[in-house]
Amino acid sequence: MMSLSKYLCDVHCVGKMNMWKGHEQRAADQLDRIYRALDEHIYNVLVMGDEAHYRPETYDEIMSHVWDDWAGNPALLDLTSQQIEEYVTQRTSAYTPPLKESYTTPHETRVV
Repeated sequence: MMSLSKYLCDVHCVGKMNMWKGHEQRAADQLDRIYRALDEHIYNVLVMGDEAHYRPETYDEIMSHVWDDWAGNPALLDLTSQQIEEYVTQRTSAYTPPLKESYTTPHETRVV
């Protein structure tokens, strides 16, 4: 199951790193902004039309990069919404929705 809640941070989570010195809440908030933006984008990529194609392993694979990319990065505190959106787009660009198989009848093309 895809679960955003297992990735969201708080002051204690980022405080363990001892690098944010007084900015722990800001760091946690910024990480959460990234996680939420990714979650929304991933949902749109991994769930297609009326048919859901959940791939929890892909969700976790994408989400796990955030901590490695940003938890120790001083630029985290100053990320703008546009930079977060660019990061989300870049991080998810390799993932595409599963393709529906199609077949052709003499009268029309049907999607299964």
